[in-house]
This record gives sequence, structure tokens and C-alpha cells, in this order.
Amino acid sequence: MNAQVARGHFIKKLTPIMLKIGDLDNFLNSLTEMMAEVFAAGWATLSLLDETTGQYVFKASSRREQSGSPDELLGVDSSGSWLKERQKILSQRLLDEFGPQMAPELKDQLYKTEVSMPLFAGDKLIGVLNLGARVDGGEFAKEDLESLGELAGLLAAIINQAVEHDNLSEQKLHHQNILDNLVSAIVAVGPEGKITVFNRAAERILKFKAEQMLGKDVRKLQANLANLLLDTLHKGKSVRRQELYILPQNTLIGVSTSQFYDAKGKLLGACMVFSSIAEIKKKERLTRQQNLNTYWSNVANSLAHEVKNSIVATKVFTEMFPKKYEDAEFRWNLYSTLKRDMEKLDNFTEKVLNFAQAQEIASQPYGIDKVMNMAIEAALQNRDIGEVTFEKRYSQQLPSLSGDYHQLKEAFAQIISNALEAMGKIGRLSISIDRESGPEMLTYNLPQAVAELPKGEIVVVKISDTGCGIPAEHLANLFDPFFTTKDGRSGLGLAFARKIVERHSGIIRVESKQGEGSTVWVCLPVS
Repeated sequence: MNAQVARGHFIKKLTPIMLKIGDLDNFLNSLTEMMAEVFAAGWATLSLLDETTGQYVFKASSRREQSGSPDELLGVDSSGSWLKERQKILSQRLLDEFGPQMAPELKDQLYKTEVSMPLFAGDKLIGVLNLGARVDGGEFAKEDLESLGELAGLLAAIINQAVEHDNLSEQKLHHQNILDNLVSAIVAVGPEGKITVFNRAAERILKFKAEQMLGKDVRKLQANLANLLLDTLHKGKSVRRQELYILPQNTLIGVSTSQFYDAKGKLLGACMVFSSIAEIKKKERLTRQQNLNTYWSNVANSLAHEVKNSIVATKVFTEMFPKKYEDAEFRWNLYSTLKRDMEKLDNFTEKVLNFAQAQEIASQPYGIDKVMNMAIEAALQNRDIGEVTFEKRYSQQLPSLSGDYHQLKEAFAQIISNALEAMGKIGRLSISIDRESGPEMLTYNLPQAVAELPKGEIVVVKISDTGCGIPAEHLANLFDPFFTTKDGRSGLGLAFARKIVERHSGIIRVESKQGEGSTVWVCLPVS
């Protein structure tokens, strides 16, 4: 059969077979059967390259296949290297051409197979088509082999396309399975605003089936959802966890949108990810209410504790007052106690007011070293520190900062007072001030803060004490304004300090281990 006639038969029979390309196994079997029929072979088998193993594995056979396992009919291992090297058909005619020079394994291959036809995609041998003896008992003529050679490239291209189509279908199915099993809903649109992805979670939340939505204009969705996606697609306006209500069920959802691109940066469309947050919001409300109840309970307990401590002695003296009034020593003790307790209550009330009120910041240039010295002086006022020693190390040429130095002095005084309370009347308080060029150059081992540091140049204040330290379970509550540790460290003072530091665009962190003292870090930006 000449090449032109063979190609005509091949093309004529190929057209209906191409309709089966979506079913790779059926397609390859039909293609193999067609080759056996076109060239009147008793049987035909097809082996394809497995990219993962590098081996050629049996994939298809014609219905005319003779008895015997596929392995007995393939012989690809023995002929594969020859086919790769020569890139030509291996046939019985080669016995006459090569004679005794032919390798024994190839002779054995040709004993089983009349023709081994290599299928190349470029320089890669992607498969081998083996044909058995002709049904009429004759040999494959020279014209037949030429026809097979002519068709080899076309057959290889068709098979390669079918395999790639199958791989893409598997990948698409795999990706669809992932999308359908996600808890979050996903809706995506192409550049024209037509819906390309609509997973099961989107079906469940929006009450539409995917087949109703795929390929449709996004404006078929509820207006607020459609507008978000179109703004993201056409204007690049992405949103993150925006809360919307969807009708008719009035469900609250959290929505995020973004554009997506191909590897070359071409806009492919926009997608929306969302999920119902009604239950989350309900739990958040319950948690907030519980936290609020706990907070006000702590407030009440703390206020009651502070007030009660201050009036216990006063109450005792008051009860004794009628009988002891003439006693001069009693009157002096009464006066001293009332004065001390009133000052204590006044100080506590002032702290609460300072914490609760949003004070104006009178911003002006200040020197951090001078502010720190003022804070130390304020913390030591009317305090017996016993054998506590101070160590100060201030870097040279500290920059001038901008802010309300009165408020910062009070903040640092509160931190120092807390440290002194923790040490009692013996220990060492170390204070250092350094200038750092930025978070990435920070030389301190600052706990959990580098990502939150002010950008640019910063000043780092480090205040360390040798007190008993803070148990790990109390660290999370340190900035609770009504939390107080057994060693006297006040949450109100630290809460006030953090409020002031954060209003000056800085951060404050505490690092402590029980029995090893505590360190407070304050980082302030250099304006």
C-alpha cells in the first residue's frame, strides 16, 4: 500500500476515533485497532513511555491480538535502544539487510513481531507500535514500511496530544476536587467578567448550582458580591475579610478578593473567597461578653481591695476615737494613718483617671536621658529602697525625640516603681538607653517585637530588675489594669505605661522568668 493511499485510509478512519479522545484508554485501543486494520496485521499493540519510571509500558491492543501476554508481544526493552538510535522502523526485512550482524535479542524480537514502529515527539521516543504478521500470510512490503514511516510522525503527534489532554483533564479534576472540598467558598471570573469557578461551598452558601453559574455574567450574583469582584477585576481594588450580608437568608459572610495573573504577568481574572461568619460572630460576642464580665468583676474586686485596705486602719482608729481622743500619741497616729491612706487612695484614683482619660499629647523635642532621670527621681520620691543599687548606661550622642515628655516620664516612673516593688529593699535595677539604626539592625534579643518595631531609627530603653520574676501564667495578664502580682507588680501601672508608649508610636514588651528577674523593653521612633 503506497503512502498516499495509507494516509487516506488513516485519515478517513481517524475522524470518528477522535471523538473518543476524552477517554484515553478507549481512544488508544481504537487507534491501535485501526492501525492493524489499515495494514492488515493480525494484531497490534501500543506501548508508551512512563515519564516517572522511564520504562515503556503496555497501553493498548487491537481485537485481532493473538494469544500470548502483551509482554511477549512488545519486546520494547530489547528494541528500544535500537529504535532511539536509528529512529527508523524495525522489521523482518532487516534480517535480510543485516543478516548475522543483527544482535540476537533483535532477532528474537522480530521472531515475535513483524514490525516495531517508533513514535517520536521531537527527539523523544514516546512510544512503540508493534504489528504482528499480516492476515493474508504475506510480508510487509517496502511500500507498507514507507507508508508506516510517513504516518509515524502524525500518529505520534495524535497520541501525544491525547496523553496531554488526559493529563490536563486529570489535573483539572484534581484541582476541582480540591476546590470542592474546601471549607471556604470560591468564585472566580475571567477578564470578561464571566464566572469560571464556582465550588461546592459557594453552592451551599449562595444557593445556586455550579451549572447555573459557570460561564454566566458575574452580575447574576447578588449586587454587592458582583460589584466587589468587578471592582477587583477592573480597578484592582482588593478587599480583605470585608463583612457582607447575603440574601434571602441574611447570612453574614467574610469576603476577600484579589486579581490573579499568568506566569508572564497577564491578567487572567479575579477571585473571591468567602465563608459564613455568623457562628464565629456569635462566639465572639459570647467571648467578649464573658471577658467583659470578667473584666468588670476584676475592676470591682480591685477597687474594693484598694479602698478596703485604705480604710481598715481608719475604721479601727475611728472606733477608738471617742475613748482615746485625749491621748496625744493616739491623735498623732490617727493623723498619720489618715494622711497615708488618703494619699494612697488619691494616688490610686489618679492612676485610674490617667488610664481612663484620653490625654492630649503636648509634643515637643526632649532628651530621653533627661526624661529617664526625671522618672527615676519621681519613682524614688518618698520611697525607702533599702539596699537596692542602680546601674545606668546611656549611649553617647542620643538623638532628640519628639513627644510629651511629661507623660513619658510618668510612664517610665510607673515601670521603675513596679521593678522596685518586685525587689523589695535589696537588688539591682539596671537601665540602659541605646540608639539603633532600625529593626533589621537591632542588636538586642527583643522578645516577639521585631516585626512591630517602628520603621527607621529607634531608641531602645531596657529596664531590668533582679526581683523574683513573673510566673509564665501571669505574663499574658501583665497589662491588665486591674491585675496585681503577689510581689506587688501593678497591672495598672504597666497598662498606663503601655498606653503612653503606644500613643508615641512605640512598643513595650516584658520578658520574665520566675526566679530570674524581669526586663521591660521600650522602643520609641526617632522623629
